[in-house]
Amino acid sequence: MGAEPVLVDDEPVGHVTSAGWGASVERSIAYAWIPRELEVGREVAIRYVDRTLGGLIVEEPLFDPRGLRLRA
Repeated sequence: MGAEPVLVDDEPVGHVTSAGWGASVERSIAYAWIPRELEVGREVAIRYVDRTLGGLIVEEPLFDPRGLRLRA
Protein backbone atom coordinates (compact mmCIF):
# COMPACT_ATOMS: atom_id res chain seq x y z
CA MET A 1 0.00 0.00 0.00
CA GLY A 2 2.88 2.36 0.77
CA ALA A 3 4.42 4.29 3.66
CA GLU A 4 3.85 1.50 6.19
CA PRO A 5 5.47 2.45 9.52
CA VAL A 6 8.71 0.77 10.58
CA LEU A 7 8.80 0.22 14.33
CA VAL A 8 11.58 -0.34 16.86
CA ASP A 9 10.38 -1.25 20.35
CA ASP A 10 6.82 -0.41 19.22
CA GLU A 11 7.85 3.16 18.33
CA PRO A 12 7.72 4.41 14.71
CA VAL A 13 11.19 5.22 13.37
CA GLY A 14 10.62 5.30 9.61
CA HIS A 15 8.45 4.11 6.75
CA VAL A 16 8.52 1.63 3.88
CA THR A 17 9.19 3.11 0.44
CA SER A 18 8.74 -0.08 -1.60
CA ALA A 19 8.34 -3.81 -1.04
CA GLY A 20 8.02 -7.04 -2.98
CA TRP A 21 9.14 -10.63 -3.34
CA GLY A 22 12.90 -11.15 -3.78
CA ALA A 23 13.16 -14.21 -5.99
CA SER A 24 16.95 -14.49 -5.64
CA VAL A 25 16.77 -14.48 -1.82
CA GLU A 26 13.40 -16.24 -1.56
CA ARG A 27 12.05 -13.70 0.94
CA SER A 28 10.00 -10.56 1.00
CA ILE A 29 12.08 -7.39 0.79
CA ALA A 30 11.07 -3.97 2.04
CA TYR A 31 13.12 -0.84 1.43
CA ALA A 32 12.53 1.84 4.03
CA TRP A 33 13.66 5.21 5.27
CA ILE A 34 15.14 4.54 8.73
CA PRO A 35 17.71 6.31 10.93
CA ARG A 36 21.35 5.59 10.01
CA GLU A 37 22.16 4.67 13.59
CA LEU A 38 20.06 1.49 13.40
CA GLU A 39 22.62 -1.27 13.04
CA VAL A 40 22.71 -4.22 10.66
CA GLY A 41 21.11 -7.22 12.35
CA ARG A 42 18.61 -5.10 14.27
CA GLU A 43 15.11 -6.53 14.39
CA VAL A 44 12.31 -4.20 13.37
CA ALA A 45 8.58 -4.51 12.81
CA ILE A 46 6.47 -3.26 9.93
CA ARG A 47 2.83 -2.40 10.52
CA TYR A 48 0.78 -3.56 7.55
CA VAL A 49 -2.98 -2.92 7.63
CA ASP A 50 -4.20 -4.95 10.65
CA ARG A 51 -1.03 -6.91 11.43
CA THR A 52 2.61 -6.46 12.38
CA LEU A 53 5.32 -8.22 10.39
CA GLY A 54 8.85 -8.94 11.59
CA GLY A 55 11.87 -7.61 9.76
CA LEU A 56 15.64 -7.50 9.96
CA ILE A 57 18.03 -4.77 8.84
CA VAL A 58 20.51 -6.28 6.38
CA GLU A 59 23.35 -5.04 4.20
CA GLU A 60 23.19 -4.92 0.45
CA PRO A 61 23.60 -6.65 -1.90
CA LEU A 62 20.93 -9.17 -1.05
CA PHE A 63 21.98 -11.53 -3.82
CA ASP A 64 25.14 -13.43 -4.76
CA PRO A 65 26.83 -11.06 -7.24
CA ARG A 66 29.79 -13.40 -7.97
CA GLY A 67 27.55 -16.42 -8.54
CA LEU A 68 29.22 -18.49 -5.81
CA ARG A 69 25.92 -19.96 -4.65
CA LEU A 70 25.08 -21.05 -8.17
CA ARG A 71 28.42 -22.86 -8.54
CA ALA A 72 28.23 -24.66 -5.17
